[in-house]
Amino acid sequence: MEAELRSTSDQLTDEVASLEMSLAAAEREVQQRDQLLKAAQDCMSQQYDASLEGLTTLQHKAMEEIGEQQAVALETVAQTYQDEIERLKELYDLVDDEARENAMRFAMLRQVLGKIDQDVKQATTVTERKTTNLRSARGTQRKTEGSPSRLGSLSTNTPVAKTLEFEKENSMPRSVSRTEEY
Repeated sequence: MEAELRSTSDQLTDEVASLEMSLAAAEREVQQRDQLLKAAQDCMSQQYDASLEGLTTLQHKAMEEIGEQQAVALETVAQTYQDEIERLKELYDLVDDEARENAMRFAMLRQVLGKIDQDVKQATTVTERKTTNLRSARGTQRKTEGSPSRLGSLSTNTPVAKTLEFEKENSMPRSVSRTEEY
């Protein structure tokens, strides 16, 4: 997922750079045309020994229209490129925001998984301790069963006897009478 986001982000960055280069090229082309127009005017002025003011009204209007058309063309191209650049920047920001949200989600998942892992380790440790205690308690009980002992030594008040009795009660299967439920 992150690789796709990075790829999309890189692709959008490349498109923005390409559009910016195209815009710069269009601006250079308009400047070149303007320079050519000025050069043509200068050439006309030199060849015919006339300045722009000396042109006929029709020629003067034609030159103004050409200049206006170039200005409109430049503004249109520049606005189109600017709009496209803004659209790509918005897409880039959207992808960037989604990447941040996904990173936050992954961080939260890592925390949850870390907590679960910690809880499992604690539960395993507690279970192992209980198992060890039960084994040692059973081992103590087996030692006393095989050897002769006095009648008073098998007290039910000892901690081992209480633990064994508690386990015995909890390990017995409990049957629920179905006839009582109906």
